[in-house]
Amino acid sequence: DHLKNDGKIHCNYNQAITTTGRLSSSAPNLQNITSKGELGKDIKKMFIPSENGQYLLQADYSQIELRMAAILANETVMIDAYKNNKDIHVITAATVLNKKIEDVTKEDRQKAKAVAFGFLYGGSAKGFVVYAKQSYNVEFTLEQAEQVRNKFFKLYPALPAWYEKIWKDCRKNNYVESLFGRKRIIENINSHNKYDKGSAERRAINHTDQG
Repeated sequence: DHLKNDGKIHCNYNQAITTTGRLSSSAPNLQNITSKGELGKDIKKMFIPSENGQYLLQADYSQIELRMAAILANETVMIDAYKNNKDIHVITAATVLNKKIEDVTKEDRQKAKAVAFGFLYGGSAKGFVVYAKQSYNVEFTLEQAEQVRNKFFKLYPALPAWYEKIWKDCRKNNYVESLFGRKRIIENINSHNKYDKGSAERRAINHTDQG
């Protein structure tokens, strides 16, 4: 159904669908073709150039949401890591797993990626357990999740301070604003229901960073 007259697949790029303003694609969604596991590798092999001598180029920003959070929060530990080309996931892994930098394994780094992206928007330990398993295929108990969450924010203390500023302004205005002025109404930011309020707080951080 997605083949065009030239016999090729062309997705639609959408500029005004996501609430944060992030570019999205559809029919098909080529930004979310899985690459995880053996099945993911087989799926990726299905995408081939239509003619000999042509190539498909896949490009992605490197840790763009973490980099933006570092800038917006003025998180000096993160900024130092990026300025000096350090591997921030290795730094995170060493801290939250109580290891020396040189002892961090590939599997440890994968866990650290789950920690960084799982808690970047202020997620809960309970939600992180599910996220880490689904997105990175790594397992944490609830107790472990709570421990690594505390260590993560102790390592990067400017992040929670940044969250508080966003939430304070959002509770007052009922909206948040991205760096370039894109506004988003955040419903339930003043809700008395802790689940609705928690979800609203995560959306507020997500928009500020991703926008």
